Amino acid sequence: MIFVSYLYWHYTYGFRALLKEVSDLTDAFYNFFSVIYLLNTLFYPWHRYIEPYKSGFYVSELLWTLSQNLISRILGATVRLATVLMGIIITFLTIVIGFSFVLIWLILPVLIPIFFSLGIIVMI
Repeated sequence: MIFVSYLYWHYTYGFRALLKEVSDLTDAFYNFFSVIYLLNTLFYPWHRYIEPYKSGFYVSELLWTLSQNLISRILGATVRLATVLMGIIITFLTIVIGFSFVLIWLILPVLIPIFFSLGIIVMI
């Protein structure tokens, strides 16, 4: 009777709870790395560091300011892209590991009698 109750819990409440945990953990990692926000702001300057353009027309000042702003945008894009890639990789690994836990969860009740029988055989 206890084993039947355990099987009922294992394949209903326990299984739903495990799926919810995997889903919540995947959402947590996805939101922690702010993948959508970082993709939307990919080419924004790094820490909003922008060199203001000087008044007047001086080619050297214009090129200096343009290069500084371009470097700031490239640095921002590089850091954001690395963070997005890391977030996608960790989210994907969370999904893969989570579903492997789900598969293990499904076969655990079958393994209990098998391991019990093997334990009896080893003792004999």
